[in-house]
Amino acid sequence: MSSWNETDDRCQGEGVDDENPIEKLDDLLPDRLRLGFRLLLAGALPLAGDYFWPRISPASFKSASAIFLKYFSWVGYVMERHYSGAPLSFSEFLFLVGLLCEVFGLFIFVRRLVWRAEDQRDQEIPKLDLK
Repeated sequence: MSSWNETDDRCQGEGVDDENPIEKLDDLLPDRLRLGFRLLLAGALPLAGDYFWPRISPASFKSASAIFLKYFSWVGYVMERHYSGAPLSFSEFLFLVGLLCEVFGLFIFVRRLVWRAEDQRDQEIPKLDLK
């Protein structure tokens, strides 16, 4: 039986990835306001299409869903861990794409808001020159 220290040493070894996954988002999602607006707009379009398209023109939505299922039915199988036999529908696909774009766009805005609050907080704190 191993002691506590041996287990602790193995957990802190080179094989363990201690990187923060959010740090990688700095490279993938730069802190630009224009990108945040574009992602929010890009997310709003599939969400609006998912809501309004079946209500306005159900026949064309059904044909688009049939085309999606014919050519992209593998998307649902890849996303699910266990095969359930039900592929991802076109409506679910539009919802997921729109939701992901909205989440990433809001992430950029929240991150930008936090950085701006930190910058203003640093300006409010008086600096003491103790030399």
